[in-house]
Amino acid sequence: MLAIICALLCMMFVYFAYLNFNDVDPALWVTIYLIAALFCALAVFKITNLYAAIILSIGYVGFAIKNWPVRWEGVTMPMSHSINVERGRESLGLLICAAAVWFCYYAAQ
Repeated sequence: MLAIICALLCMMFVYFAYLNFNDVDPALWVTIYLIAALFCALAVFKITNLYAAIILSIGYVGFAIKNWPVRWEGVTMPMSHSINVERGRESLGLLICAAAVWFCYYAAQ
């Protein structure tokens, strides 16, 4: 059952990567989401590494903190409204990546 959740997370991150192809900086965001997808896919086959999970989660959480919007304006408004909306969405995506990495790490144990 946990392997199925990791597989679904993998597919979700591949979809997130697809959605970021039209972003201003697609190389960064597609890479971020595909790395999370790869980690989740490897966890399905019980191939995980504690150090990789630590490094990835520190990177994701650190970048989420650095990228956090100056003023929270939610995530439901159109991105043309403010850069804070986009930064909020990006930061939440990074936190989802960090949580998924830890979930899949423990699911593979």
